[in-house]
Amino acid sequence: MENKFSIFALMAIILLHTSCNQNKETSTGDTLFSDTQANSIRVTKVDGKLAYEKGETHFDLLELIGKSPATLVTTVTSTEKRPLSDETGGEKSFLIKVKSLDGTENIDWQKEVKAADVDFGMKLLTVHSPVKDAFEDSYTFYNIRNGKKIMDFTYGELRVLIPNTSEKRFFGYLSNANSLGEKVEGGIITFASSDGAIQKIALTGQKNLVPQYTPEMQILKAQDANYQITPDGKTIILPSLNQDFKSTDISGFAFKVVLYEENNPDAFEILLPINNDKIDLGNAQYDKAKFTLKLID
Repeated sequence: MENKFSIFALMAIILLHTSCNQNKETSTGDTLFSDTQANSIRVTKVDGKLAYEKGETHFDLLELIGKSPATLVTTVTSTEKRPLSDETGGEKSFLIKVKSLDGTENIDWQKEVKAADVDFGMKLLTVHSPVKDAFEDSYTFYNIRNGKKIMDFTYGELRVLIPNTSEKRFFGYLSNANSLGEKVEGGIITFASSDGAIQKIALTGQKNLVPQYTPEMQILKAQDANYQITPDGKTIILPSLNQDFKSTDISGFAFKVVLYEENNPDAFEILLPINNDKIDLGNAQYDKAKFTLKLID
């Protein structure tokens, strides 16, 4: 009997040792970043109805290239509270942390936002605000290096891409029907970089000429410009530039905004040329008797 117990004890020790070795994490080299966060869910009953609170944390690495390269660790912790019967989802709370690894530019910031979702797809922080009632999808861009706001816009933005750098340019339109709670008379046009807003322009017009919702927008290029525009007209690539581009190089293309008057099939077009990395309002083409464009300080 003693031999049997000894054999079982020995087998148990061997299995425990093997299991520990299999589950033991092995790593080589210097640790540049380390963190652990547990996901959680809690179900409660409130007034006879089931509700739940869910917390999730996601980590990712983000590589910035160009004049100021950096490798970033992004940590996003989301918290969602809602009745179990509500399948539409809605607003969540997000705690966003961005920190650079040693040996690159010193970046370390965090921000709390309420949103439907967030992402880092354009090498910046994009916060998507949930749609409410008859409002439009609304978004906010934040600078990935410091967490400062770049611009608010509705529906979708136009993009200017520059090879060999994470630096970009954006053209956005904020409509009166935004879900951010911002009161807008007419519309607000923003031309921005990955660092921040370059120009903000208020668009107003005669009654019913500026719609409550985001109008059609697209990018045009000068005939002699060696640029590439995607088939949907939403993105332009400047292939002759690189990370050493200058402001004077950001020229030779324009943003077009198309507006329709109610019960009128004819469109009004506003053409906003880009010159020296700015919207050239002096050479903008539009019906000045019907519309007004004014820089916002």
